[in-house]
Amino acid sequence: MKLIRWLGIGLLSLLLLPIALFVGTGLVRGHDIGSAWRALITREPDFTIDAGQLERAAFADAVYVGNVERVEIEEASGLAPSRRRSDLLWALNDSGAGARLYALGVDGRDLGTVDVPGATNFDWEDLASFTLDGMPYLLIADVGDNFSWRRRVQLYVVEEPELRAERFEEGATARLAWVIPLRYEDGPRDSEAVAVDVPRRRVLSLSKRSVPLELYEVDLMPPKAPEAAPRVAARVTEVPNIPQPTEADREEDPEFGESRSLATAMDVAPDASELVIVTYKNAYHFPRADGESWSQALVKLPRVIPVPPMEQIEAGTYSRDARSFFITTEQRPSPLFRIDRNEVHSPDPAASRSWGARVGSVWEDGAVGVSHAR
Repeated sequence: MKLIRWLGIGLLSLLLLPIALFVGTGLVRGHDIGSAWRALITREPDFTIDAGQLERAAFADAVYVGNVERVEIEEASGLAPSRRRSDLLWALNDSGAGARLYALGVDGRDLGTVDVPGATNFDWEDLASFTLDGMPYLLIADVGDNFSWRRRVQLYVVEEPELRAERFEEGATARLAWVIPLRYEDGPRDSEAVAVDVPRRRVLSLSKRSVPLELYEVDLMPPKAPEAAPRVAARVTEVPNIPQPTEADREEDPEFGESRSLATAMDVAPDASELVIVTYKNAYHFPRADGESWSQALVKLPRVIPVPPMEQIEAGTYSRDARSFFITTEQRPSPLFRIDRNEVHSPDPAASRSWGARVGSVWEDGAVGVSHAR
């Protein structure tokens, strides 16, 4: 009997160990354990719209332009165009990869790296570029929060370094201009989609896992003095019309099919006349009429931008002139696609179903598949 009792205690200890580690880690780091538990047990509403209601956006089919060449970019979770030149893109890696930005050609070529002294890559999840008072900047969004328990997250704004040669020299750095510590007004949120509304001088952040999605905004401008408390990101609106996973999604990928509609990237056009939300399955285009607020524009039906069926799409951005949209994946090899604006298009998105046959040969290992979520 003693043996059975001790075996039972040992088994119970093994079962409780992950919970103890989870709670202990949260307490040590000062995270919001209550928020994490609520996010874990909250049942998301059974809500969706018929994807057949959505029209095709005025963008042509995606064109493969090359692979992301630099092998250190193992988890590309953010893309942004240079505001200094049209042939340069910036990228960043997900958490644990160091405070470093990667310069890419618009065909994925490696153009070197730039370190960001004073910044920490806790969980970098998106990247945006903008010009303010004549100065080009990059905004790094350290907002990832898989457990929805970070009491505060960080936005780093750096002056965009200028590429004066074929590539950045080893040891190049970018100057940290200002830091925006923030918290969400209704508690921690996991976000992987952040963009800058330049005309309104606001930063937009989109929740990843809530249904419907929730949009928040916070002041972009630098503080006049060091900020003792984080800025509060105010809730702007829900985004109710992103189609949720279908039974076909779940059957095609039993492990990750349920995650196909999670928001993983977002970008706003430089004039803030439209934005694009990227999910693991498709991208969604939201135009905004003159005088219309984001809360009015984002409750409407979006238009679909079909994307190639890559694994774990987590990075997307407008080109510098907003005439194209670039997209890539966290998985390697990481193909880079450009989707050009096209006012004359077929409203029938059925052509996108042949992507596997059309682009499967461009990767060395034929890496075409369904989108996975982490």
